[in-house]
Amino acid sequence: MPQHNCPKCNNNYETKYETIKISKDKNDTTATEQFLSGICGDKCWFDCSENEIILFKFINPKYSKSAPQVHLV
Repeated sequence: MPQHNCPKCNNNYETKYETIKISKDKNDTTATEQFLSGICGDKCWFDCSENEIILFKFINPKYSKSAPQVHLV
């Protein structure tokens, strides 16, 4: 499985599935979030502020393309 590095805790972890497509096909939202945000698991997710989640998932993601635009309201 691919190894990722969590932007929150800086630890390496292996994803549950080999690709994001497989995680989406299996409808596994937690595994898909790992590919989108790079965050390793629930503890780091809940320890993140809203701004960190936006940064890791949309503005500067490690493992996916960044969003073309992000609107904060």
